Amino acid sequence: MEITRKAYGKINLALEIHERRPDGYHDLSTVMQSVGLYDLVTVSNECEKGIHITCDLPYIPLDERNIVWKAAVLFYEKLGKADYGVKIDLKKRIPVGGGMAGGSTNCASVLMSLNEIEGNPFSKDELYKIGAALGADVPFTMMGGAAIATGIGTELVPVTPLKDCHIVLCKPKFSISTKCAFSSLDPATFTNDNRCGQMVEYLKEGNVEAVAHNLYNSFEAPIIKLKPEIQKIKHRLYECGAIGALMTGSGSTVYGIFNNCKKAEAAVACIGKCMAETYKVTPKDFTENLPKFI
Repeated sequence: MEITRKAYGKINLALEIHERRPDGYHDLSTVMQSVGLYDLVTVSNECEKGIHITCDLPYIPLDERNIVWKAAVLFYEKLGKADYGVKIDLKKRIPVGGGMAGGSTNCASVLMSLNEIEGNPFSKDELYKIGAALGADVPFTMMGGAAIATGIGTELVPVTPLKDCHIVLCKPKFSISTKCAFSSLDPATFTNDNRCGQMVEYLKEGNVEAVAHNLYNSFEAPIIKLKPEIQKIKHRLYECGAIGALMTGSGSTVYGIFNNCKKAEAAVACIGKCMAETYKVTPKDFTENLPKFI
């Protein structure tokens, strides 16, 4: 059996980092939104025993370093099945190391496909828990749409998705590791301002301008100190007509929200001349994917 899925990326509309917890992790609050840029993930059990990964990008690891490998191993451990063969093919479009959860959404697609191939032995809730053990963004990418996440990012509540706008994504040549992003944080940037709660209200109202004017990311200011180009990309997006712009996740992708399709297309044409990974997308809504309990 072979299954191909579109694995959609995400942006953060608001991301607040809170104080460090006793276990070393930071509590956070974030509002995430799926967007229409996706990888194609094909999973098949029609192969020899073991895990076999292929990818159209030569620098992507094809062994146990890849999160999709870890996903297959953990899935079958939970299933209690030792004798299995899995082939996974990745066709990448989501920028690698761009803060758009490309690895997490690939992982989510693998888990969902394996579950279908094996006759759906796990409920959605159970699959979410397996995904959470692999990465904080995996449960959200499995769910899709829009959600507010708390804790370390795995406690999800679906919210009204962003609508009626266009999003331009710009990924510079450099990437920012999550480790680097967290090490750059200044305790002064830790917030308890309920920016995420406010963002949820703007989404509920369908107020695109309020969403765009109140974008926030605790990582952005310290990362701009390390990589001033982030600020330059934001400035170019505003020059092209964006009504809001922000670095997503831990970086380095920067996005702009446009309320005019032609201006968004013009921004891609302009910025794309010097930045290869520039895309125009729209928000994605996956309400039908929601589990009964999150």
